[in-house]
Amino acid sequence: MTKSLDFLEALIDNRKITLSSIVKNVNSLVIALISSHQIRQKSSNNPDILQGSTAQAFW
Repeated sequence: MTKSLDFLEALIDNRKITLSSIVKNVNSLVIALISSHQIRQKSSNNPDILQGSTAQAFW
């Protein structure tokens, strides 16, 4: 586990903060937020989307 954390810290330290990297990260976050909102909205309107006879996940 500590090797993973050391790797992530090294990766973050070597990353240069530029305007393009900020724009890419914000773009990814916006897409994730919109997708999450759409999934929550569709699942509240139709709960069978996330659970039903054909669902593959087990909770």
